[in-house]
Parts: sequence; structure tokens; C-alpha cells
Amino acid sequence: MKKDDRKWKFKKSFLKVKHNLYYNPFAKKEEHYSVITFSKDGFGIIVAITSENKIVLIKQYRVGAGKFILNLPSGAFKEEGTLSQKIKKMKEELEEETGYSAKISNFKKIGEVFLTPARITDKCTIFVAKNVYKTKGGRKLESAEKGSQVIVKDLQEVIKMINSGKIEALSSIAAILLAKEKGFI
Repeated sequence: MKKDDRKWKFKKSFLKVKHNLYYNPFAKKEEHYSVITFSKDGFGIIVAITSENKIVLIKQYRVGAGKFILNLPSGAFKEEGTLSQKIKKMKEELEEETGYSAKISNFKKIGEVFLTPARITDKCTIFVAKNVYKTKGGRKLESAEKGSQVIVKDLQEVIKMINSGKIEALSSIAAILLAKEKGFI
């Protein structure tokens, strides 16, 4: 589909909405679409795995869902960056949100996915961090993360939680299943 780029209709530091006119060759007509960009370079999510092969999750209130959701640690990339810069950012997010850490060499990018490609431009970069451990400094929560809880579960329990609907965040489900399929857990 060809697109006729238009100006951003709404633009803030964390969110941009653009209305575009696309020519759809299959429908043989022009169609209007609004697309959303949350972060310049998407966001990352971490499947953090302890030396006991347990997965670190966070239970936190998510405004969009209107309830507490179980998900993996994650964060937006505010600027375009190299893979090593993204890994450093994910290490910081892991420490801040969970109080767990790992050596930089234990982080590995395992994939990228679009979660809502019809309307959202951001890609989710999936990382695995092996042999994570509790830090002495603990969690360093932002105000939106206050009230969250760290939960550590083995893979079988996490899969049961996915199947029963207790884990509802698509990015977390995709990341966990990709890490399992690739043999990291």
C-alpha cells in the first residue's frame, strides 16, 4: 500500500498520532488511517530467568486495562540506539522495576514483534536475561509503578497462568513463548 504522509495530528513526548491517506491496491481505493507511535524506537521486554530457571514477573496496575496485570519487566526506548544501548536500558529497567539484575553478557536479543500492527508503529524487542539475581539496592520505582509486586514462578506455573488467562499482556505472552521455543527456559 502506498501512503501519503501527513503531518502529525497530535504530538507529545511519549505519543504521536498521525492521520494518513493510503492507497490500497487490493481494494483499489484510498483509505484513511490513523497510526500511533508511542516511542521513537519502540520498546523492549525482558524474560528474566533466575539460576533456578524461574521467571521474574511484575504484578502492576495498568491504566489501559483498568486493573492489575501480570507482565514482564519492560521499557520504552526514548531514542534510536544500538543493540548494546538497548541492552543497557533493559538492564536498568529490570533493576528499577524488579530489584533483580544480571551481567550485561547474560542479556540476549531473541526477537522483535509488532503487537498491534494495524494501528501502532512500535516494535517490541524481546530480550532474555539469564542468571538474574536480587540486588542489594532493591527496586527503584517510578510513581506509576508504586504498588506493584514482584512475583517469581517456574515455567510450568507461568504456562498455566497464560493458559488460564492470569497473564493477559500480549507482549509478555509472546516473549515467554518465544524464549521457551528457542530453548532459553
